[in-house]
Amino acid sequence: MHHRTAVGPAVLQLGPPRSPASPPSRAPADLVAAVRAAARGEPSLHPAVAARLIREARAAPGAGDPAADLTAREREVLRLVADGLGNAEMAARLVLSQKTVKGHVGNILPKLHLADRTQAAVYAWRAGVVGRGEGGGG
Repeated sequence: MHHRTAVGPAVLQLGPPRSPASPPSRAPADLVAAVRAAARGEPSLHPAVAARLIREARAAPGAGDPAADLTAREREVLRLVADGLGNAEMAARLVLSQKTVKGHVGNILPKLHLADRTQAAVYAWRAGVVGRGEGGGG
C-alpha cells in the first residue's frame, strides 16, 4: 500500500546536490534503518538535509521574533491590550470602529500563537513590545 505524505516547501526546494563535494550518501546500514523507520511511520532525514532545513528556518523572516510579523497598527493595538484597554477604549483612542479593533486583536493572537488577550498582554511586557513608561494608560 502506498502512502502519500505532504512534503514541506523547504524540502522540495532542496534539489539535488550542488557539487561533488556534497556529503556522501548514507551507508547501506543507515539506508536499511531509514527504510524500516519509514515503514513504521517514523521520519528520517539525511543530516545534511536536516541541517539545511534548520538554517533556512532560522533565517526565515520573523523566525526568532513572532512580533516581527505584526503590522504597525497591530503593534499599537498590542500595546493598548497590554495597558488593559478594552475594544471600546482602543477604538476611541485610535479613531477606529470596535469591529476593526476586534479584527486587529483577532489577527494578533494567532500571529503570536496566543489564546487570549491576557496572554497577549503578558507577551507584550515580557517580549519588550511595551516597556516601562511606554504604556498609554491614563
